Amino acid sequence: MRKRTAGVIISIIVIVVVVCLVAVYLWPKPAYAPDFRIRDIDGNEITLSSYRGKSVVVLDFMYIDCPGCEILRKNLDQVYPEFKDRIVIISIDVLPQDSEDELRAYRNETGIKWYVARDTDNLKQKYGIGSLPTLVIIDKNGYPVHSSAGEPPPDELRSLFNKAIEGSAQAIPIMQMSIFALAIFAGAASFFSPCSFPMFPGYMTLYLGLEQEASSSDMKKRTSYKLRAFYAGGAASLGIIFVFLIVGGVIILMGRAFASNLPLLQPIVGVILIALGGLMLTNLSYWGLLRPFQKIGNLFRREKKPDSASSPSSSRSTGFYAKLFAYGIGYGAASAGCVAPLFIAVITGALVGSLVDGILALLLYTMTAALLMISISVILATASRKVVDNMKKYTPLIKKISGVVLIIVGIYLVAYFYLAWE
Repeated sequence: MRKRTAGVIISIIVIVVVVCLVAVYLWPKPAYAPDFRIRDIDGNEITLSSYRGKSVVVLDFMYIDCPGCEILRKNLDQVYPEFKDRIVIISIDVLPQDSEDELRAYRNETGIKWYVARDTDNLKQKYGIGSLPTLVIIDKNGYPVHSSAGEPPPDELRSLFNKAIEGSAQAIPIMQMSIFALAIFAGAASFFSPCSFPMFPGYMTLYLGLEQEASSSDMKKRTSYKLRAFYAGGAASLGIIFVFLIVGGVIILMGRAFASNLPLLQPIVGVILIALGGLMLTNLSYWGLLRPFQKIGNLFRREKKPDSASSPSSSRSTGFYAKLFAYGIGYGAASAGCVAPLFIAVITGALVGSLVDGILALLLYTMTAALLMISISVILATASRKVVDNMKKYTPLIKKISGVVLIIVGIYLVAYFYLAWE
């Protein structure tokens, strides 16, 4: 038995080493940043290769009503006067619904002093943009030396710009993608979005707390632990998919009128999370809030008594999945402010090919986010089996921890929105 186990371990190690070597061999090597030709909102033609050997170029991928993009804009505005003679900044709007007139109004309102342009040359694909905002820095020799999502503070921007100007920054590869590869990448980015991923610790504590409740009911007898974890991740991922299908459909139909209000999801979700977290810190029952989601679940089951899950004493399994589905909706809504515009850009870009391409891109995007949630749920279940078994008496504590985490995440989302628009 020990020899067999050792053989399995050695085989796994060999496979991992081979995969790593192949990945290193196939991983794209540093090369010139993908060239492009676009016009800014004033009609000036911008060609990246024209700056080679002359200036550092900074690409700021954004859209008008993006809270994180607004934070990054303010940070860039602080440092731009120090570097305006040595760098060229181009803010590139990737949201198709943002028109040139709206961008000009936005530029005039905010006082942007650098180039502003729409993405008319598939830059989101050429530079593999999976989340917004994303900052790409290209040195004088035309090599990309930095690419990251988020809002680097002014001091970090100064350091990045100085290294690029001095030529001491190391070149990095840029992975150009097809529209379908970008759909997969963007789907993963939506899961790890800075707007939503802070909610994942809340999901973990909620899942563990619900699993502890379920383990003491007849649900444990009917469903294996790992299979239940698979279903749990599926329920949460359905919530995420539900949000993006609605957001995607509405924003395509209503266009700019809806897109401009999309960031308001963040503070709204934040307030809801704070309220739910507060409820979890009390002994008050919040099962009534989940009745709509329980009824949705009952539609997919052959139950003659759909109200039997309205309390935890009757059937914990319905409440178990309904809560996770509801949390998935919150997770998807929180991420929408960061990635929904890119989501729409990917889908509309695929629709240029055909309706089938658009549907395939939509499936790839949503299924990537869903599979990540399911996979991590199963991993969490496998890793924490012994922990959960040893924490049966700590269910109330887990519930309170979940409440505290939800409150913290809610405050984070509200503060994030406030910092962007103060």
